[in-house]
Amino acid sequence: MNKLPRRAFKLKDTEEFLTHDYQEAIEALKIREKGGLSDKECLQKGCSNKALLNCYLCAKHY
Repeated sequence: MNKLPRRAFKLKDTEEFLTHDYQEAIEALKIREKGGLSDKECLQKGCSNKALLNCYLCAKHY
């Protein structure tokens, strides 16, 4: 059974379906859910993004 959270995005038209940046929207949701970013860097090798608050990984790798 898949227990991953499901997300829905309301788009303006069918053309936007092909061009919408879902990854950016999902990362913004993760940042908001965790309460922001910390001043530490992500521990993923080669990543220089800021880690999520009280986490070791950034929104992209969490």
